[in-house]
Amino acid sequence: MKKRKKEYNSIFSILAKMLDALAEEESLEVIEKKMRLKKEINKSLLNTAYSWFYEKLNANKIKNDKKIQSLSIRYLSEEEIDLIGIENNNRLLKLYNIGLLTNSDIDLIVNQIHLYPYDQMTKDEMNILVLSSLFFMENLPFPELGNSFQLSEKIN
Repeated sequence: MKKRKKEYNSIFSILAKMLDALAEEESLEVIEKKMRLKKEINKSLLNTAYSWFYEKLNANKIKNDKKIQSLSIRYLSEEEIDLIGIENNNRLLKLYNIGLLTNSDIDLIVNQIHLYPYDQMTKDEMNILVLSSLFFMENLPFPELGNSFQLSEKIN
């Protein structure tokens, strides 16, 4: 019996995979080229995801160029780090350093973290929060997590 390959046919799965690679410090262009080679990737959704990330990075760069760059970053408290875990905290810092996240994005994520009902977040749960803050995806289905739900339903 042949093992079925994992398909990346939802916008969320492609965005999450790209977010993971960005957090591992790969460039957006390299990520897109690698994913384009995979047959199981829906090319139309890949193009959409790539353009969303590219536009977000450019928007943040333009926003930062127009105003004086803040020399401060919103660091998480020990309690917040305990809730999300060291790995997720490091991912947030990496995404901030490459310009994908702004201080406002981190504040939004932290506000959502305080509503989170569990002891510690997984990487997938953090991806939901990060992607929702970047792309306002509160009402998109997340099939990789087993069902379709709104982000607010997951948090509450």
